[in-house]
Amino acid sequence: MTEDLLGGYVNKYLDTGRIYSAIEASKTFGIKLPREKLVIIGRDCLLKGNLTSGLEAYDLIKEKPPVEELKMCGSICLSEGHLSPGREAYRLAGMTPTEKELVICGNKCFKSGWTTSGLEAFELAKKTPTKEILRECAEICHIGKNNDEARRALVAAQKIEEVAGSQPIDIREVSLDELAASNELDASWKYLVPGACQDCGNVKEFKERFFILTRCPETKEEKEWLDETMNKQYGVENYTVGVFSDEGG
Repeated sequence: MTEDLLGGYVNKYLDTGRIYSAIEASKTFGIKLPREKLVIIGRDCLLKGNLTSGLEAYDLIKEKPPVEELKMCGSICLSEGHLSPGREAYRLAGMTPTEKELVICGNKCFKSGWTTSGLEAFELAKKTPTKEILRECAEICHIGKNNDEARRALVAAQKIEEVAGSQPIDIREVSLDELAASNELDASWKYLVPGACQDCGNVKEFKERFFILTRCPETKEEKEWLDETMNKQYGVENYTVGVFSDEGG
């Protein structure tokens, strides 16, 4: 076999990110790996969230990956629910993931049936997942016959429900500007505007009032208490409650 043909095999491995195979092939064929090619492959791997292959490529040329490439790799890994390589990429970059990235990672883990990683991601973000997504995760785990992870998700959901149920509901009236500036609020709730009266169709002179609840009512008794409190304390007879990502309302 000619050297060009052997080199083609090495390049094929490099082009597909199979760094280990390229190394073994280069040793077997006695062909030196091209530095420029390794830089391109290493960068491409990192920017696709393939931390291991990216690090291997840069290690072969005795260089450290650029911080921005590591940061991008970490962000991609977290967005795909790969907590461990995501954290490692950020560590190598001398940085830490943002709270938002960790929450996204945790939710992705739960939707994939990876309870343990999801709980770890939320713990690092100092946030609490919703019991709804934990129960959804448990169902996914059951379908995949991963009973241990399913049990862990159900236990976590039960703990959240017990903690929430033991806490009183606090109500605080806020302005629309304050509501829109909240980092905890889902984007779809930031642009609430009055529509029309359901009885007469009037679309004018609505007075906008908004309230923050530390948690949403869950039992019949709590809903009755909220109705009475909103009516007597705030003069509000009709209202809608939306759920925040942190179980507030």
